Parts: sequence; C-alpha cells; structure tokens
Amino acid sequence: MLKPKNVGDAAMSVFVTWIRNEYAILDRRLSEPDQRYIALPARPTIADIAVLPLANEKVAATAEISFDDYPALKGWSERMVELPYVARALNRVGKFGHEEGV
Repeated sequence: MLKPKNVGDAAMSVFVTWIRNEYAILDRRLSEPDQRYIALPARPTIADIAVLPLANEKVAATAEISFDDYPALKGWSERMVELPYVARALNRVGKFGHEEGV
C-alpha cells in the first residue's frame, strides 16, 4: 500500500477500515432498484462528482481493497468515468503540470 510518511500502521488500519465502511454504504445505495447514481436514481449530481475521486479502482488498490467486493460501486465508477464531461475532466487533470503553458 502507498503509505504517507510518518503515518503508523494503526492509523493506516483505521483509514482502510473507514474506506471499507464508506464503500459498503455506497455499494448498498447503488444496489437499490433502479439506483444508477448516488443521490438521484437516473442522473448524476454533484454528489457523484464529489465521491468519484475517492471511490474508484485506483484508490481501492492503493488501500489494498478489492473493488470487486463492491460490484454496484464498481459499476457506478465505470459509468461515471465514461461520461463525456467526466472523461474530459480526468484527461485534463492528468496533464496538469505536464504541458507547457498550463
């Protein structure tokens, strides 16, 4: 696991437990009938945009959590990154600091 400097194993264990708890809550919500997004069933809201940076396969892997344990959350994350405006934003963020004039 990618571990910040000066953070003990006990603190990291608590952090990973919190992530698992949050993932479980989100997975239950997204497992409800016809619930494709976090707040509203049929379309994304600011809630989805706010949660996406913390609930995705990369963050789960960093915390050594199998995202496959949260199938509804994983499906939501995959849907979110495929939205054209989210894909554009992620592409831009990935270039920050790597282009001249940016």
